[in-house]
Amino acid sequence: MLLAPCYAHAATDSDLASAVIFVYQRIGDDSLPQSSISLDRFKEHIKELKTGGYNVLPLPKIIDALKDGETLPQKTVGITFEGAHIATLAAAMPLLDEAELPFTVFYSSDAADGGSPSQMTWKQLKDLKKDRLATLGVLPSAYA
Repeated sequence: MLLAPCYAHAATDSDLASAVIFVYQRIGDDSLPQSSISLDRFKEHIKELKTGGYNVLPLPKIIDALKDGETLPQKTVGITFEGAHIATLAAAMPLLDEAELPFTVFYSSDAADGGSPSQMTWKQLKDLKKDRLATLGVLPSAYA
C-alpha cells in the first residue's frame, strides 16, 4: 500500500462525500508478505497521515456522515485492521496512540472464542475497547 502525494485542486462535491479507508491485515509479518507491510512502511504511512494534511476520522464517524449525506473534510481517511492479529496490534497501537490517530479493528467471533491463537481473545478485545481511539467491527464468524 502506497501513499501518493495529493495535488491541489478545487474540491468537488464528490470529494466532500468520500473517504479513503486504509485496510491493514498484518504489520511486520515477513512470513505472509502478501498481506503484510513492514513496520517501517507503516511508520511512513503514519508520518504522511500526520503531516500531509489528512483528516483521519473514526470509521463509524465516516460511515455516519456518508449515510446522513453530510460533507466530510477534504482528504478524509479511515484506518482499519482486519483480523485482530495480536502481533500487528501490538506493533501498531502504540504508534497510532502516540500520533492520536483513530482506528477500527475488525474481529471474528470464532477467533475471539479461542479459535485462532494469533488473534485477540474476548478479554483482549474488551481491553482494546478501552482505548479512546479504537473502535471495533465484526467479521463473519468463520473468518480465519
